Amino acid sequence: MDSSAVGVNLSSLAGYNLSAAIQTAGRMDFQAIGLAAYAGLRGRRGEIPGFWFDDLTEEEIDHLKRSLRRFERVIIQAPSEDVPLFTYNRGVQREAMRQVFFSIEAAWMLGARLVTVRANPKRGFALKEYWREMAEVFREIGDFADGCSIRVAVETGFPDAYKEYTKLFLEIDHDAVGAAIHVGELRPYLPRDRQGDGVEFYNDLLMSLFQMLGSKVFHVRLSDASAPDWEGGQAIGLGSVEIEPVLGFLDEIHYEGGLELSLTEPDAEQALRASRARVEMMLQNL
Repeated sequence: MDSSAVGVNLSSLAGYNLSAAIQTAGRMDFQAIGLAAYAGLRGRRGEIPGFWFDDLTEEEIDHLKRSLRRFERVIIQAPSEDVPLFTYNRGVQREAMRQVFFSIEAAWMLGARLVTVRANPKRGFALKEYWREMAEVFREIGDFADGCSIRVAVETGFPDAYKEYTKLFLEIDHDAVGAAIHVGELRPYLPRDRQGDGVEFYNDLLMSLFQMLGSKVFHVRLSDASAPDWEGGQAIGLGSVEIEPVLGFLDEIHYEGGLELSLTEPDAEQALRASRARVEMMLQNL
């Protein structure tokens, strides 16, 4: 791995419009960028820059494509808020699938090679009741993505037990579907009695995820987090997450995916500069 793998998720620049966020990422000389295939969602620091692909004119698509050419790696994040893939409501589920497929088409047109998606709990159902459905849905998404030469990465967070999350990829069993691990946002996987402290437990859990998934790790998002709340989004080096061993493991398995900074710091640009410098130093020390 080298420093060109270190990119920025535009959620780190919440409050910027999409054009300004892309220009800022370019001005900061990032070689990789992640952007949302949705718009209007408010995060902790403001509205997240993004776009609705099916609302763009051909001219707007061409302009967006040109603005992304300077980046060696582009990652697209599919919508997940308010459009659950797993629900009793078939109409909502069909719309969720439509938006994921649009995100994959957007990735293809914009020169991206990876789309991240999220699973969700199906309200009123135990996980085992729709486990097979989850695998079938992600296989269908994988088939569509594979036809576009795109890979799909299911983000950490759900299933909200880490062993079930890792087992999901065995059940899906699709070459185009892998994992996207949020290094600083593993709070859902911490037992309730360990959420207030557990620094060693957190970092052991983090390494276990990577070791269990191995080559199924398609994408990595980086931020730091601290006990007792383990709220992700901190600049690298400000929290308790041991990132260097993760990078060492990825180097050992010849990981070729991205390392995407995803922060929620008030001084976004300064936090991104400092975080990138720390990650680059870690990479140099491998």
